[in-house]
Amino acid sequence: MYRQQKQQLELIDCFYDVKNWDAYHLENDPPLLKMLHQHGALCAGAFDSSHRLIAIQVVSNQYIADYPEAKLLQYFYVDANHQNLGIGAQLMQSSIISAKQLGAKQLYISATPSKRTIDFYLKQGATLLEKPDQHLFELEPEDIHMLYTL
Repeated sequence: MYRQQKQQLELIDCFYDVKNWDAYHLENDPPLLKMLHQHGALCAGAFDSSHRLIAIQVVSNQYIADYPEAKLLQYFYVDANHQNLGIGAQLMQSSIISAKQLGAKQLYISATPSKRTIDFYLKQGATLLEKPDQHLFELEPEDIHMLYTL
């Protein structure tokens, strides 16, 4: 797991992993995603051969006060059984397209601090923010806040 100090990441020796949607997220995320879509968010998903959702991205249309040219990557998830297959990279490209369609020049990312997650976004070209958006930082102070320039 990472902890951010300005523009430096400190790797902390602890196990942190999310493999599947848990009961809380299975119950609460669908209404949240529906509400985001109704408010102009753009969504894309990937499905397996059984038509089961295995990956999803949501780029919110919300205004980000400290980064007015950015849109928020509100939700990004690839099922653990389908990681390392290139789905995440394709979903990231879809997120970039969504952000551009919403008129953004940047994609704001507030990500779970797991090593795997942060390394993924950095590999995709995101950069650490020394000064995260104040509101988003207050909502998720342990997240790693990054920006991807479109």
